[in-house]
Amino acid sequence: IGVVARGIDDYGPLIRRVFDAHKIPFVSSAREPINRYQVTKIVHLLISLDREDYRRSDIIDILSSHFCKTRLFCPEGVEPRPDLWDVVTRSIGISKGFGEWVRLDRYIRDGFVFHGHGEDEGSRQVISGAQIEGLQRFVLSIREDFGRLPEKSSWGHYAELFQSFIRKYIHA
Repeated sequence: IGVVARGIDDYGPLIRRVFDAHKIPFVSSAREPINRYQVTKIVHLLISLDREDYRRSDIIDILSSHFCKTRLFCPEGVEPRPDLWDVVTRSIGISKGFGEWVRLDRYIRDGFVFHGHGEDEGSRQVISGAQIEGLQRFVLSIREDFGRLPEKSSWGHYAELFQSFIRKYIHA
């Protein structure tokens, strides 16, 4: 069987699924786009954080990914909870800009109190300061690592630096 299309790359994944389902041998010149894979999306968000001015939604997306090494940044005995970090950052008005992330400082000691929504509506809930500290450590660590990048360097050197950067934050 021969299948010919003007631009087969767009149809490659669909054709592969159909042929595999019917046990038809399949060889193709179609290429899958790299952004089809979740890990590449997370890596792209990570290496774009500084350029995108530490956008809250990007940081929460990275931390919510199972590829992120969130445990490294939490104090001992604290389970990473990106869902709680999302609540805190939305509630205290962090949206974009590293300066906004310093708002976390005031909640490290006593935690963050909020009132539940949905099923927990009206209930008083506390997110511990240790939980918030894990988020703060992550943001500060990324900021420090971006700060260490040289303003000018060779492509090879940048590739090495970003490779170690990615290894530090992402399970790949």
